[in-house]
Amino acid sequence: MPIDQKPTAHTGGLFASKWGVIRGMELLIMGKEIKTALHHWWPRGLSQFWEDSGGGVTAVNPDGTERRSSPDQFGAITNAHAVKLDGPWSFSFETAFDKIDNRIPSLIRELLAFEAPAEECNQQRTNFKSHDAPDDFLEVIGALMASLITRCPRNRSSIAKTTEYYQSRFGFTDPKADKNLINLNLRSSIEYIGKHFKNGKIILAFSDDKEFIFGDGFYTNMTTESCIGHKKTVIPVTPVMALFFSKPTQYFTYPKLFTCKLDRYYVELINDLTKVYSGKNIFYRSQKPEIGDEFSQGKFLQYEYHKVPWLERFLADMHAIRGDVPLSG
Repeated sequence: MPIDQKPTAHTGGLFASKWGVIRGMELLIMGKEIKTALHHWWPRGLSQFWEDSGGGVTAVNPDGTERRSSPDQFGAITNAHAVKLDGPWSFSFETAFDKIDNRIPSLIRELLAFEAPAEECNQQRTNFKSHDAPDDFLEVIGALMASLITRCPRNRSSIAKTTEYYQSRFGFTDPKADKNLINLNLRSSIEYIGKHFKNGKIILAFSDDKEFIFGDGFYTNMTTESCIGHKKTVIPVTPVMALFFSKPTQYFTYPKLFTCKLDRYYVELINDLTKVYSGKNIFYRSQKPEIGDEFSQGKFLQYEYHKVPWLERFLADMHAIRGDVPLSG
């Protein structure tokens, strides 16, 4: 049963905001006004893959109302990656995402070209195909996943809850995480969330029939600095492909990359995850999803301890596959 999103062990609240100021000095723009801008948490290089035959994508609100527009009109927040302070101390860290954002279009096309087994994973059995891939390529996939969960609205909500939690503990009568505090904390999280995606295993999961949906939050337990235990993330990146990342405390190192094809049952399970971990918007290309009881609440929810039995079994089947160390040269 999903529960409300909880404050987390972020480098949270007031202490994180101080550290964020120090980190932000790397990108400090002295004596220069930071212009107001829309910063995309759904990169335009990724959202383009969600276009329907008419060049649009549909956003669904928790009350069931919809809005259809071109993908680049969604997934942006004003000054989401900037800190505006008095005097010459304002700075922007939008450039921290430039490298991966510029790589996204070609990366997605490369991932979509991978071969998957003909037999779909279903309730009776799973079927994976392993692939050799250089570590730097796997790191790019990890960087994409890290960048998406770092800047998505769900993570912003988690940062706000955590900041206000610490403020109340320190006696603030009216705890309030303003945009600057949220952005300072978000900036400080870029590095440690990225580190969580080093090593581990990745699954490219394809669907030939039912489409995935996208949301303003993703299933993950990897947004805290002191992330321990089995690290897991699931992100639908196109209507026909979702990415899984898994890094248990113990696992066979090889193979590191897998593909699989999912039947409608598994795609629906992933879409249900997206509805639980999203709060204000879900998006679809051509197959309208049911709203569901969880998403209709209009809140970012989570499974307690992020425990999802079907996902644990699915990942365990993948980790049971052993492989040899790839030959170099």
